[in-house]
Amino acid sequence: MRYAVPFVAFVSTLLCFLAGSAQAQYDVGDTIVVIRDVPLKVQDRRVAELFPGIVANVQKVQDDWLEITYTQRGWVNADDVLPLDDAADYFTEQIRQDPENRSLRAARALVQEAKGEYREAIDDYTALIRADPEEGSSYNNRARVYFADGQYQRAVDDYTEAIRLYKAPELRALAHNNRGLAHEKIGEFGIALADYAAAIRFNSAYVDPYNARAWLLATCRDPDFHDGPRAVEDATRACDMTEFRNAGFLNTLAAAHARNGDYDMAIQRQNEAMELAPDSWGEWCRARLAEYEKGQPYTQAAE
Repeated sequence: MRYAVPFVAFVSTLLCFLAGSAQAQYDVGDTIVVIRDVPLKVQDRRVAELFPGIVANVQKVQDDWLEITYTQRGWVNADDVLPLDDAADYFTEQIRQDPENRSLRAARALVQEAKGEYREAIDDYTALIRADPEEGSSYNNRARVYFADGQYQRAVDDYTEAIRLYKAPELRALAHNNRGLAHEKIGEFGIALADYAAAIRFNSAYVDPYNARAWLLATCRDPDFHDGPRAVEDATRACDMTEFRNAGFLNTLAAAHARNGDYDMAIQRQNEAMELAPDSWGEWCRARLAEYEKGQPYTQAAE
């Protein structure tokens, strides 16, 4: 339900932010935030629906239109976004005028999360949970922030509640996969593997749990969980599902081949990963390649 707000104050605030948005000069690489429900377009075709709080990077600029990626590449008008640094204040003002509008609070939480303001994001998600304790997405989103903040047991607890509340198999698969990542962080490797298997059962077309399971089987710090052949099988499936164009999945496949003792393939896949990976991965990827060239598999260090 949408709530009425004082008309004059609303218009004044809206015009202020719209003017700022229209005047903003965006460059490739800028981080922007969607501030209203709008379509993502390719030419005149709607390819996705955007909602307030979506954070994306500008990939191209053409007049007043910005190309971003959200589920797929497309264009959004510059009047419908704000720079990341301005978005939290915008949503705070909207919440002040419409305090019962939960979508505005969720949007602000997404912005705070993107800025690394985890305490503030957790507070907003907690308020959303108090307002509707049966909404699984609020638990899932708060769990994601707990995980980013290194609070892994709290992440596990919230993902567990999300799994209980979610009805759609695709959403349960997502929460199982993410809970598995949290279990892995706290050293509960067997439980993590069970979560990855559950995620695949709920949605066999979901690629992430194949990659996550392969990474654990290939690189786990507990050697009892090493399984090179299974890691290669899962990592190959993840790469096949993404047409061998995902640097992270290729990196996992390289680690799986190394654990399986096939260092020639490990080196090949690691080089392929490095060709696709962002520059920020360079040092880490080169270190893995050096290990494989020495005939050594990669094992994660203890947390």
